[in-house]
Amino acid sequence: MKHALSVVLALVLAAGAMSPVGASTQVDDGCVQELAGWGSVQSSWTTGCMSYAYSERMERYARYFAFSLDRQTSVKIAVDPASATQRPHLFLYRGNDLRSVEQIDMTGWLFRRTLPAGDYLIEATTWYQWRTGAFTLAVTEDVDPVPAVTVSGGIGLYEVGHTTVTEGRSAVFTLSASPPPSAPLPVQVIVDQEGDFGVDMDLTDDSGGSYRAQTVIIPTSGRAALTVATVDDDVDEERGRVQVALRVRAGWGYQHGSSQDFVYVLDNDPPPPPQAGSEVSVAAGGDVSEGGDAVFTVTASPAPSQPLSVNLTVGQVGGFGASTGSQTVTVPTSGIATVNVATSDDDANEPDGSVSVTVDRGGGYSVSGTQGTASVAVADDDPPTGCRSVAALAAEARANHDALRDTAANRRQRNDWWRAWIALSGATGTHNTPLTAAEAREVEFGNARWTPFRTALECLEGTPSPAVPVVSASAGSGVSEGGDAVFAVTANPAPSQPLTVNLTVGQWGQWGASTGS
Repeated sequence: MKHALSVVLALVLAAGAMSPVGASTQVDDGCVQELAGWGSVQSSWTTGCMSYAYSERMERYARYFAFSLDRQTSVKIAVDPASATQRPHLFLYRGNDLRSVEQIDMTGWLFRRTLPAGDYLIEATTWYQWRTGAFTLAVTEDVDPVPAVTVSGGIGLYEVGHTTVTEGRSAVFTLSASPPPSAPLPVQVIVDQEGDFGVDMDLTDDSGGSYRAQTVIIPTSGRAALTVATVDDDVDEERGRVQVALRVRAGWGYQHGSSQDFVYVLDNDPPPPPQAGSEVSVAAGGDVSEGGDAVFTVTASPAPSQPLSVNLTVGQVGGFGASTGSQTVTVPTSGIATVNVATSDDDANEPDGSVSVTVDRGGGYSVSGTQGTASVAVADDDPPTGCRSVAALAAEARANHDALRDTAANRRQRNDWWRAWIALSGATGTHNTPLTAAEAREVEFGNARWTPFRTALECLEGTPSPAVPVVSASAGSGVSEGGDAVFAVTANPAPSQPLTVNLTVGQWGQWGASTGS
């Protein structure tokens, strides 16, 4: 069989007198129960047996009941609503071996069908996925059968099997009554459409949708055709469909079989020629410090007649917390859109960097050849890591100044300490100029006390001592995507011991590089 149905049923169906129902001879699986006559059987949905009807998704449990008819008989197959703990879904197959059965009907709670002699299989599964619970199934003769009317608009009951027509051709539906009526049977249907294919509809429902009500006469043969005309227009449009649904009221002389179906309608008009697209460019706003928004202006020229979706790539040089990667912006009919890229105000000292926006190719526009990318400079606002002790050194420089007597002999030293205090503390309102790192190096030659002050001033100025290696990076040759981009990192002069260097890796475009610090 198609499924591994392993749970054995030990159910007994009470047989009715003089029943045309006989036991099947092809049942070979523990999940299938043979029915020997009219009556009811108690069963349950459990995890052992899976649905054949939903075999592709394997998401519903099921039980199966096989029976045979020795003559044409009107049959009623129903799940007792009072007994069912789940909403059922019933399928009726011709044949009793799931490897070769043919589905002939499906319903929720009840079948009423006139069936010819032969072997049949009932699948009782659940409407919703992965549900378990008990139910009672009754199989009885329909002694006063009310014709069950089925609407069919194609070659099957599922969407994949629906008939398809091209606009301008008619969608044909078949209405079948089982058993066939003893006299011509008027049946009420509703006709509507999805899309606009010229279907004649003269009524409006409460939600504003259009439809038409129509009567179809099913003759004593049990089958009638309903033809719904469509219009071949000149408008390019999406696929639509024509739908027919059965209307049923008490006393109308028929009941639901399969109560609705539809036929797809395909458009046959070519798409309109593409309009000349806008040229899209991007311009950068002013430079910012970390924590501010980098602002860009995206312009479409000429302005689009309707909002235009533009593809962008946001990048950054440095680690400023910008949200990088592919993004989209909608340019309105004014032709101008603003893009704000937020940056983070962290506490890490780092080189200044930038945030960039690049216009990528997309539908309905071209990319400017000269203004396809723009960059906003982002300045770091954190003091260098080695400059954290400048406040203490500033206080010490002021104390050294104050400790010297104000004499002609001490005037140069006092002045150096005073200017060092100004430089290290950021004091303003004095007539002296701050001491520079270069001046501190000259003073240090004759006085080692000045070494920490010279180091702090170099740190603040960002001008390393000549003894500190200067690190640079140079790029190797260009590569194709998938190759390694090679860079050379050089320290000059060479360090006396291994030197740890902080780097930031960035990229333009989306090449899968590992970016960041």
